[in-house]
Order: sequence, then structure tokens, then C-alpha cells
Amino acid sequence: MPSYAGLAVRPPRRTVIHFQYHSDRVFRRIRDMGYRAVRTARWKYIHYLHVKDADELYDLAADPYELRNLIHSHPKEAAQVRSLLLKSALP
Repeated sequence: MPSYAGLAVRPPRRTVIHFQYHSDRVFRRIRDMGYRAVRTARWKYIHYLHVKDADELYDLAADPYELRNLIHSHPKEAAQVRSLLLKSALP
């Protein structure tokens, strides 16, 4: 950790994390299951690259185990978090 005048300086905390998983060609059951996702402190949005209409949205504050997909019941939040995914997407 860098310091300034003997005081530790913390780098700014990340507010958005972007990650992706590429399809596995070895196991048939997960073939063409690649996805891109974004996570904020509260929300996690997953967009499957090869599976139409399978996106997922989770409220991590209320559902930390990601058991309830809220993609259809929270369209406003889904659109906001999806826009973060599009902004942070790798080429």
C-alpha cells in the first residue's frame, strides 16, 4: 500500500466488477454457456452469450445465495445494471 508522509493511502474501492466466462467445449452440458456479468455492491447481472432470454438479475443484499432471479420483476434495475455491463464490456 502506498504511503504519504508516513500515512497509508488506500486506493479507491471498486464499485463495479466485470467478469466473463468462456464456453467450455469439453463438457456437452455446458457447451455454449459463456456469459458476461457485472456486479455492484447490491446487484449482479448475468448475460449469457449463446442462450437467448436467459439473463439473470440478483439482489445480493436480499438474496446472497442467488436463489431468486429478478430479471422480470425488476426491469428498471435490470436495465441500469445491464448498462454498466455494456459500458464496461471488453471488446
